[in-house]
Amino acid sequence: MYGNRPPRRGPRSRGRVGRAARIAVSLLLIVLLALPTGAALADTGPATSVSFDSEPQTKTVGESVTVTVAVTDDSDNPVGGESVSFKVTGANTRSGSSTSGEDGKASFTYSGSNAGDDAITAWIGTDDPAGVTDTTTVTWELAAEKSITLSPSDATSIVGSLQTMTATVKDTSNKAVKGVNVTFTTSGANTGSAKGTTNNNGIATFTYTGMHAGHDTVTATVNDDNVGTVMDVAAIQWVQPRIKLEPKTATNAITVTQTMTATVTDDDGLPLKDISVRFKVEGKNPQEASKQSGSDGKATFSFSSSKIGTDTVTAYPDTNRNAVWDNDEPVATATISWDTNPATGLVLNQASGTEIVGSSHSVTATVRDPSGKTSSGVVIRFTVTGANPTSVSRTTNSDGVAGFAYTGSKTGKDTIKAYADVNGSNSQESGEPSASVTVNWVSNVPSSLALAADTDSPAIGSSGTFTATVKNPDGTLLPGVTVRFSVSGANSGSGSGATDKDGKASFSYSGANAGDDTITAYADANRNGSKDSGEPSDTVKVTWSTASPSPSPSPAPGHFGPADPAPANPSCTFYSETGHNLCGGFRDYWNNYGGLAVYGFPITEEFQENGITTQYFERARFEWHPGSWPERSDVLLGLVGNTVTAGRSGEAPFQRTSANGNCTFYGETGHNLCGGFRDYWNNYGGLAVYGFPTSEEFAERNPDDGQLYTVQYFERGRFEWHPGAWPERSDVMLGRLGAQVLKSTYGVVR
Repeated sequence: MYGNRPPRRGPRSRGRVGRAARIAVSLLLIVLLALPTGAALADTGPATSVSFDSEPQTKTVGESVTVTVAVTDDSDNPVGGESVSFKVTGANTRSGSSTSGEDGKASFTYSGSNAGDDAITAWIGTDDPAGVTDTTTVTWELAAEKSITLSPSDATSIVGSLQTMTATVKDTSNKAVKGVNVTFTTSGANTGSAKGTTNNNGIATFTYTGMHAGHDTVTATVNDDNVGTVMDVAAIQWVQPRIKLEPKTATNAITVTQTMTATVTDDDGLPLKDISVRFKVEGKNPQEASKQSGSDGKATFSFSSSKIGTDTVTAYPDTNRNAVWDNDEPVATATISWDTNPATGLVLNQASGTEIVGSSHSVTATVRDPSGKTSSGVVIRFTVTGANPTSVSRTTNSDGVAGFAYTGSKTGKDTIKAYADVNGSNSQESGEPSASVTVNWVSNVPSSLALAADTDSPAIGSSGTFTATVKNPDGTLLPGVTVRFSVSGANSGSGSGATDKDGKASFSYSGANAGDDTITAYADANRNGSKDSGEPSDTVKVTWSTASPSPSPSPAPGHFGPADPAPANPSCTFYSETGHNLCGGFRDYWNNYGGLAVYGFPITEEFQENGITTQYFERARFEWHPGSWPERSDVLLGLVGNTVTAGRSGEAPFQRTSANGNCTFYGETGHNLCGGFRDYWNNYGGLAVYGFPTSEEFAERNPDDGQLYTVQYFERGRFEWHPGAWPERSDVMLGRLGAQVLKSTYGVVR
């Protein structure tokens, strides 16, 4: 009953059918995805057009250019998968091919090695172009640099050091050019070459070491077929430095700091700055230091000692900065000795004397070591006991001298004591040298005046001189007192003057009428211009006659009273070397403004010359001009330089000249002051002491020793260059013009 029924399908049969359906769908999707996008979206025909999608371009030789074409069909749809050929003709010949992508684009890239125009043709396929083509152009320009600049253009370097040269390359628009090869070459004292490539800033550098002194020419060259040839040159001077170390020798107390000065120069003596100078101390105080030279070429190093003994100091320019002395580096040495007592002798340079209350008294001390050399850096303690007590401390200078001044406000006697406080204990210890002098302060109130005439019967037409001598109540001669003179009788007249250090003031006049004259003089103590009660006075009478008096006998040749040796004056400083005294304001000026080195010893006593109190020195003439310069004791220096050169204005050295750029020019006299003479003039007196130059430098024979020296004249002096005689003072000595003028004026040889 069941044999004719169709078989029943179970679950197994239904599963096989579902899987088959799913597989069919998946295959359909794969086919669809494999189709090109364009084909999926729209039907495309065969490629019928190729066209460049950019305008003609301009490029720089050496760069790359990319050109792109679009491949389309008749409906302007992009066609992918087409082979496109490219051909370049013109300045650069190239060819290539590319396949268009899904967007129908095909590209070709090449670089231009030659300047000029290129034509680029593109077509579909690999055969020669038929009708489906397009063409574009590329213009290639030469990348020419505007310049190459080498710096530094001029430099001075030390042998053994490094010198870096920098080349900067720019194009015509002044922009830096990157990647340019630069060749550096050196010729001259040092030879060599190197290459470099400019960075993003157009810069290439070259560093080399100069091992030989002399001149180098450094050349930087750009030499390229594409950019042409440009170059620049620089000059490098390699110098071997010289070094001088000062002081060469010194002796110090162990408490003193010693400063060493190294001066670095080139072969021409010009200072070298920024040089590393190595100092080395060997001996009792071993140590080392490195210092840089300044713009003056000087480097300094200071050290002290706690031990007695000797140190050797060396200094050298460390040109390669390796902190080690090399054989080609010059070296200088010095010897420094250390002693516990550098001061074994102390001398006060002023003798005991008398001063007027209200005036200033100066005293200087000179300190010497056991060898007799002056000692610098020593503390001198001055103490004044007596009528005007005071105390002060000073330190000796490079000449071993320290001084001070004080004003006496009370009459009486002062004792001035000075000692060298070597150990700085502020009290005098055993072995510390000392010296003392006394000063007697007297009243400045005039109590007596004595008037004397040089003659009591002068002849009409001649001149009579009247001298007033002023003293205080103690009988002390008073300087600086104003004395007023008046004349009555046959002739009239008046005048005034201040007493000199000897308490004397003079007045001269000429009588025009015969008869008697009374001359009156009084001490105008309060300087009010009229005689007051208590101001001393005196009178003398003279008779003027028509008869000429007998002429005074001429002095014997070579004899002049003020130049004769004089006895020592206890109120002054006596110099046995010439037999003359130096007193009062003249002494103060001499001590404070040059002393023996500038003026020499006195060769006369004070006397009246042309109505002026005067004193001659070996190298100068002092003149007292009351009220003219109180700060300098009213002392002016005579124009002895002008005197000895009178009549020489026609000689070449004395004629006005033009300014020398290396010197100081003085338009007042039309002359230059240079070198060591200028250093001496500036450091030891200047205009106040020597006046302006009145000549240029020239060679002249010295009248004292007969030797030929380089000299220069000034209003008040003559500079002479004596090489090696006095290095600390530029080897300058001063001519004995005071002695020359004394001889020419009075016939006296001193």
